[in-house]
Amino acid sequence: MGKTQTEVKEKLKSAISESQKLDVSKVGSYTVASWVRTWYEVYAEPRIRPNTKAYYTNYIENHIIPGIGDVPLDKLTTIQIQRFYNNLQKSGRVQRKNFPELKDKSLSPRVVRGVHTLLHNCLEQAVAERLILSQSRPGLQAAAA
Repeated sequence: MGKTQTEVKEKLKSAISESQKLDVSKVGSYTVASWVRTWYEVYAEPRIRPNTKAYYTNYIENHIIPGIGDVPLDKLTTIQIQRFYNNLQKSGRVQRKNFPELKDKSLSPRVVRGVHTLLHNCLEQAVAERLILSQSRPGLQAAAA
């Protein structure tokens, strides 16, 4: 601790600044697809029930990876995320093989919220791992309609 309030404030400011720096050894090494798969394997899968695993796998493989998986994790923007959610709402349903052609390709609000929640948790872990900065993700709290 510092001897004066000014010293303490400076140390706190320095500590906050240091904690917000990116881990340069890891930044740029992940796409959204590679990070979401790593996050699922390491952080999510060990703690969730079998039914939840099926939902998560569906959200990741059928929606997140085809929609934004190629984007470098550190280049992902809130605009890209919002466009992704908008596209899911309009035409996110997946056509299953050997099933009649879908007339309505819109995805239900419940599924879009589920994708949002999963992606939010995944990106929050990326912040904790210092792969991305939280300031660069102000729209994470925005709920999918």
